[in-house]
Amino acid sequence: MNALKALIMTAPDEIREQLRGLTLKALINTTAAFQLPDIVDPGSATKWSIRSMARRYAMLDNEVIELEGRLDELTRKLVPELRQRVGVGQDVAAALVLTAGLNGDRIVLRHRSPCCAAPLRFRPHRVSRIAIDSTAVATAKPTQRCTASS
Repeated sequence: MNALKALIMTAPDEIREQLRGLTLKALINTTAAFQLPDIVDPGSATKWSIRSMARRYAMLDNEVIELEGRLDELTRKLVPELRQRVGVGQDVAAALVLTAGLNGDRIVLRHRSPCCAAPLRFRPHRVSRIAIDSTAVATAKPTQRCTASS
């Protein structure tokens, strides 16, 4: 998206004016639908590039939506109990499954943050509050900060 917006910023004035003020969705739809018979000048070359980028963006956006749907289905099948917990969506559930595998007891029974289980040399110096809170939400048990020094 940044590359597309940068290309639009450097486009000739008439192209920029045509696209000014459009929402993201309208920008993608408008530019993906550009009709150009041939490249005959810098303006038409820019429009070809913008159209190409917009079509690629739309294609990738649709693919992301499809993959998120599949990830949602998969995590609901693999770890339904985990997905029912407050604050655990498809991304958090998938990350925990990748970390613990299908050994749900490794997730549910753990009382401390994951960094405390790591060997001393691999422990981070600081554990963010978000990571601790995410672990607490996923395990439904309070977690503690790692206090061991490396």
